[in-house]
Amino acid sequence: MDALVNGVAVLGVGDGDQRVARPHPLSVEVEADGEHPTSAAASGTQVNAVFVRPLPATADETTVRSLFVDVADRIVGVDIRQGRLLRKKDRAFAIVTFSDPASVERALANDKRELGDLVVRLRIAKDDAALKMERRNRVLESRKKRPAVVHCSRESVVAALPAVSVSVDSWYATVRPKQETIDKRSEVITLLTRILADGFTRKALREAEGREFGLHLELFGSVPCNLSSDRSDLDIALIGDVTNPEAVLRAWYKVLKKRRLGITRLISGARVPVVKFQHRQLQLECDFTLKNDSDSQRSKTWLLRAYAEKDPRVPQLIAAVKFWSKARFIGDASKGSLNSFGYTLLVLYFLQHCSPPVIPNAQAMASSDEVAQATKNSPNPFLSSPFTSWRTDNTDSIGGLLYSFFKFYSIECSPTRQAICISTGEARTLPEAAEDRIAMFHDFQHFNYCIIDPFDKRDNVGRNVSMEIAVRIEDEFRRAYDLLSTCQPWEKVVEPVKRRQPKPPPSKRKDAANKELATPKGRSKTRHGEKSENPSSTDQKEDDTSEEAVASRGPVNAVMRKKRPKPARAQPPSANGAMTTAPPNDGMETLLLLLLQQTLESEIVIAGVRKRTVLRNKQTHLNLSPKSDARERLPPTTHDEGMP
Repeated sequence: MDALVNGVAVLGVGDGDQRVARPHPLSVEVEADGEHPTSAAASGTQVNAVFVRPLPATADETTVRSLFVDVADRIVGVDIRQGRLLRKKDRAFAIVTFSDPASVERALANDKRELGDLVVRLRIAKDDAALKMERRNRVLESRKKRPAVVHCSRESVVAALPAVSVSVDSWYATVRPKQETIDKRSEVITLLTRILADGFTRKALREAEGREFGLHLELFGSVPCNLSSDRSDLDIALIGDVTNPEAVLRAWYKVLKKRRLGITRLISGARVPVVKFQHRQLQLECDFTLKNDSDSQRSKTWLLRAYAEKDPRVPQLIAAVKFWSKARFIGDASKGSLNSFGYTLLVLYFLQHCSPPVIPNAQAMASSDEVAQATKNSPNPFLSSPFTSWRTDNTDSIGGLLYSFFKFYSIECSPTRQAICISTGEARTLPEAAEDRIAMFHDFQHFNYCIIDPFDKRDNVGRNVSMEIAVRIEDEFRRAYDLLSTCQPWEKVVEPVKRRQPKPPPSKRKDAANKELATPKGRSKTRHGEKSENPSSTDQKEDDTSEEAVASRGPVNAVMRKKRPKPARAQPPSANGAMTTAPPNDGMETLLLLLLQQTLESEIVIAGVRKRTVLRNKQTHLNLSPKSDARERLPPTTHDEGMP
């Protein structure tokens, strides 16, 4: 889909694809099928432009104006483009802008006019806000309603939740970081710090930047927040005043690669370029990114660490929700879903609003001046005196919190209709107008699933979530709530989603069809000597061995398809002295044919090898006599004149 944001045409708006900007004041859905509104009033927005298609590839402004003879004097602009976005490459389309809406109404009367061999269609050109809201409404209307589930009684659910707690506790005990893993992480950080301080590294980074500058390592992500698992990787930021980040990151990649400490990869095509490093001996993965300012990331780390240390159930609940999201295939940001930080904010917002709350609002209790003035070596500013002295009255188990969490986002709160923010502790209802929703966030961010960043009120953490994925996330919340409400075990809730297997390529499908044709009729695919599971297969009609029938079965080896006459096999004389004829052995004949074919192929391969060996010996003049133990170089043979 092609759409426009702030006067710039953008490819793939609403689909999470890479955006390619082109200057244009309108947006149109070029490849959309189905009916569009035929009047400006029906479009929902006041747009004085008409979308015209299809047009010949050689169409010019005069050709387009000839379609609007009655309102040609009202045309203020004609933009013709070739059909790069259309299914046919030899077509064009145009966007005709008029001076007033009344002229658009009159222009739409020229719909379905013939231009050569083409029938030109006219539609209202829509802006980006209208396209996004229509897409959103279509997805919501096409959403399949889940069948009504009869929940168990409250007493039965409460009785089943301790089993959920036991399952989660036993699982969390196996994934929480062990002391050995903590020691390995400290060792890797010490090693990387020593490498960064090395003179060779400083020289390589200085040559990449073109000047002398300072650079240091700083951890962020789940590990310093005490929210990691035993298999979590290390997210490391290279902090420094860098003017050429791509060259500096590439230089750091080369430094790690020359050290040969493990596997090193540079991913420069991502939204945020990253260097992935896996230590070979310690088996730890590290992701390096380059940042000019670490204040915002450091504040997030301090905030999440304060919440994780406030109550032991916080990291356990976050880990369980993350595991559930990845098992249900809704926790991979690279596939257009919500990232781990988004699910962490969902859990924290729920813990602030459950009854009674488990954690307070740390940002409201902390001093804004202390947070702004805090440095790398400063204490955590969010561990203020009011925050540390606050106590909760909530005594629910981890099973009860999971049940309340899924119920909260299934019935009470929805990020598709509200903007969730843990810094203010409120869920703001999203405005109905798409223009107002776009104005809430930074440019080129979706508003389908709204989770506001705690330190940037215009940053949507769910910015890459499309409306289809947002609906699927809500369906998964409802599914988990229904399962727990019907006293199902936790293993059923985190059951991995069954993904569709991709279709094999045409070549493999053709090979499978040929293999199926090669199997004789009336015989099951069993090993030699086993009985067939189809007792009626022996009663089936014999294969047609005519040349027409054999040719119609495709390019399969004729030896496997075409049945040859089977010679009679003599048997010992019967009691009355007469000779009997035994039925032919189909399996033995097929086996012999296969062996014969393999033998012929092997002889052809051996003959080819021998031929190449002889040619090679003639060229290099080698003596390959079996009597000689070593290959000796022979002098060239000379012949007397007159000899052949």
